[in-house]
Amino acid sequence: EIADALAQEALRVAQETGDERLTDELCQTVGALSPAVEEALRTAIRMRMAEKRGYDFLRTKRSQGPMTFGEIAYMVLNQTLVRLELQKAA
Repeated sequence: EIADALAQEALRVAQETGDERLTDELCQTVGALSPAVEEALRTAIRMRMAEKRGYDFLRTKRSQGPMTFGEIAYMVLNQTLVRLELQKAA
């Protein structure tokens, strides 16, 4: 598909150049001629970025190994809801 190929190339060039706005500028340029292609391109870019984020997450989790009891306890402790009510003294 045209949009996916263009999205892959745009993300590669953006990473090489460090230009964070490149993909947005490309979408605007393409959108001036075809709003349908612009939307397809934006979707393809989001999908490729989500794919990369997912693989990065899995690589990080794989490299961390299993969690220790202390790590699990820390997570549970930080998810505990505490409710505090203040009342005026009578």
